[in-house]
Amino acid sequence: MTDIAREKLTQSDDEIEAAFEELGYGLTINNLCFGPCDEIDDIRAARKEWANPGRVTTDEADVLVIEGAQATRGQRRRDVAVIRFGHYCAIMGADMDRA
Repeated sequence: MTDIAREKLTQSDDEIEAAFEELGYGLTINNLCFGPCDEIDDIRAARKEWANPGRVTTDEADVLVIEGAQATRGQRRRDVAVIRFGHYCAIMGADMDRA
């Protein structure tokens, strides 16, 4: 998940933030990471292996929302939301390296 993917999106920061706001999450662009659109499918598959896969509240072609997920024991539970914007996704709640 990289900032390069962010640069490829045509949506503005405000438009991306508004899309998450529609899901009930008030955040800024700095709270998100970005990746290719296959990330949404990878998250769907990976959650089966998580310590607590949480509860899926939205599962559509372009939007996935999981509440109370815990990828590994010891992590805090968090909501994960993924929105597909064309060929790339914006992801909230993922652990990421912002180096």
